[in-house]
Amino acid sequence: MGNPTTIKEGTVTLTVPAGLTVPAQAGTLSPADLARYPRARKGLGLACEATAAALGKKGAAFAVPGVDAAALASAGQQADKVDQVIEDVRTLLAKLQQANVLIDAEAIELLRKVNAQVNAQGAFDENLFERFAAVGAYFGRK
Repeated sequence: MGNPTTIKEGTVTLTVPAGLTVPAQAGTLSPADLARYPRARKGLGLACEATAAALGKKGAAFAVPGVDAAALASAGQQADKVDQVIEDVRTLLAKLQQANVLIDAEAIELLRKVNAQVNAQGAFDENLFERFAAVGAYFGRK
């Protein structure tokens, strides 16, 4: 169904499944513009696919102007695919947020050790406070 699409933002590149088309205007809409679009309820993809199947069975006996059964089924599949990608990204975001806490905690622990050493030896060498001013500033030393 084609090559996967990539979306790049800053240092991150996200590869979305083949066949998922990201609209060109995605990411460019203002909050006011975005508010003009209807919000989908759960089950949109399933409703589109079931309706497309029903339209296909009825054929010309029940034609809706401007609605093609294949296009409706495809739109539902796109909606489901993007929902899955969003859920996966939320899971990755939670993982990265936890990683951030763990990495920050390790960095703070190391910096605290340096701060403690500067404070202990600073009584004997005043230049240490100047040399390690960034540590002092981080921990609120004036």
